[in-house]
Amino acid sequence: MKRLLTALLALLLIFSFTPALAIEPDTIVYPIEKDPQQMDPSLNSYSLSSQVLQQLFRGLYKLNAEREYVPAM
Repeated sequence: MKRLLTALLALLLIFSFTPALAIEPDTIVYPIEKDPQQMDPSLNSYSLSSQVLQQLFRGLYKLNAEREYVPAM
C-alpha cells in the first residue's frame, strides 16, 4: 500500500510540473495568485501589484561597482 501511495504521489508531482515544460525557452513565467489590483505605479497600494510592478519596471541591466553594465536578472 505504501508503494502504491508513493508511486501516485510521484506521478502527481511529475504531472504538476508538466505545463511549465511546454513554455518556450525564452519566456519568463512569474506565477501569482490572481490578477493585480492596480497597475499604475503612482496609485498602487497593494502588495501583489507591487510585486508585479517591481518585476515589470526593473531594468534589464544595472551598473556594478566598476561602472559596467551587467544583466539585472
